[in-house]
Amino acid sequence: MMLLIAQPMAIRAKRLPLHRALGKVSYVVAAGVLLSMILLAHNRLQDLAPERYAIQTYVLYLQISLAALFGLSYGLALRTKRTTALHARFMVCTASYGLTNMVFLVLIYLERTTRAGRLVFPIMLAVFVIFQLPALLELTNAPIWQAFAAWFAALPIT
Repeated sequence: MMLLIAQPMAIRAKRLPLHRALGKVSYVVAAGVLLSMILLAHNRLQDLAPERYAIQTYVLYLQISLAALFGLSYGLALRTKRTTALHARFMVCTASYGLTNMVFLVLIYLERTTRAGRLVFPIMLAVFVIFQLPALLELTNAPIWQAFAAWFAALPIT
């Protein structure tokens, strides 16, 4: 995410060599992101209890599809690096989950001099991050969450 913010800022500041250097760093970062996504997806399937297999295969699909979308977006961004409008848009597409948080950061920056209501976006960014933490830290596998999920699934609402 920091590269996605820093590179356009370098362009805007007319620091093309910095933009290109960060672009070269992104080769390593993008490869690391893809490798991490695939290894994590594989690791989550190891020694899986039969009752969790169906759920985990769904999560596996999400992980693999997100890795594919990230790789496709990044590859297309590299392929179109000489066409600024396309390159920039494909790079934005690599953001996936971080896009919501990035929008909040942009809004926080744009409203930095506003007096009324300027705390809304920083507070909501914190709330969004807090709500994302259970998924990011795999806390959805905790017994309390599993109990809640079982209770919710048993509700006769659909």
